[in-house]
Amino acid sequence: MPTSYRIDPALRLVYTRGWGVVNEAEMIAHAQTLRVDPLFDPEYRQILDFSASERVNASLATMRALARMVPFAKRARRVAVVRNDVFCWLFRIYAIFRDSSQSRLIAVRTLDRAFAELDVPRGAWADVTGPPDRVFDGGRPD
Repeated sequence: MPTSYRIDPALRLVYTRGWGVVNEAEMIAHAQTLRVDPLFDPEYRQILDFSASERVNASLATMRALARMVPFAKRARRVAVVRNDVFCWLFRIYAIFRDSSQSRLIAVRTLDRAFAELDVPRGAWADVTGPPDRVFDGGRPD
C-alpha cells in the first residue's frame, strides 16, 4: 500500500493516509522518516486515514515493533479512520502494544469525526488533506 503524510505546523497536525494493501515495509518506512522530518514535533496530533485501505499484511511482531518505534509522544492525541471492525481491532492491538494506559489513539469511521475529535476547524481540512509531503510505495520514500 502506498502511504503518505502531510505535516501542518500551524495546526500542529500530521495527516497520514494509506490506501490499497497495507504492508510492513511501508509502515516502518513511514515511522522512520517521520521521526527525522524537520517539520515534525512528537507532540503534534495525528490523523491516520486508512479508510481506503483494503487489508493489512503485518504480523503481530511488526505491530509490536511499530508501537515501540512510533515517533509520537504517548500523550499526543491520535485518531485512526477505519473502514471496518478488522482495522478497528488492528489499531486497538497497536494501542495495547504502545501501552494503552498512556496511548491516546482512538478509531473512528469517518474523516469528519476524526477532525472533530482533534478539534481541527472544518475550514482547515482542505489544506491538511492536500498533496502529501512524503509518499511511501513499497517501503521506499519518494
